[in-house]
Amino acid sequence: MSVPVPHAAPTKRGFTLMELVVIMALIGIIAGIAGPRIDLAKYRLDSAALELSTGLHGAQQTALLRGHNVNFVFEPNLNRMILHLDADNDKLAGSSESQRVIEFGEGVVFGRGGAPALNGVTNDISFTETWGSGSPVVRFYRNGSTSEAGTVYITSKQAQLGSTYAEHSRAIQIERATGRIRCFSYKSGSWQEKC
Repeated sequence: MSVPVPHAAPTKRGFTLMELVVIMALIGIIAGIAGPRIDLAKYRLDSAALELSTGLHGAQQTALLRGHNVNFVFEPNLNRMILHLDADNDKLAGSSESQRVIEFGEGVVFGRGGAPALNGVTNDISFTETWGSGSPVVRFYRNGSTSEAGTVYITSKQAQLGSTYAEHSRAIQIERATGRIRCFSYKSGSWQEKC
């Protein structure tokens, strides 16, 4: 006769639900502390700089393709720009001429913030020609050139309040003869051509 051999009870392996929740919470806390810090104001500023330079490129391309001057109007008090197709080239907004409004997102304004001037340009918008109610304008001609060279500074609302946010400054420069548009960021104590 054979005698049954007692077997050891199987051991349970794995984790309880509570242990998994605690581990996931710890991983989340560590990732939040050690992970990269996202500066939302800088992200919005970079987005606005890209939008501004793209709008200027679009104005130049429209002037070249349509054979009409295009006015790019800056309205700093309203924190926006107007792209105006001047079909009759009279430097005025006609009722049948198309316009497109480009507005900055939340937290972005015209200004240099705490950054030093780029190439000696101290005005937030250096274009001297005006349009309508006195707003600065750069005009793109049918050959791609512009009415004048100039610089536009944009910054975050935080940087406008003090110099501790100097790296929250962007500058867009436009050359007169070619209409070339260049974007600069203030980083590590100097202006760098990159936005």
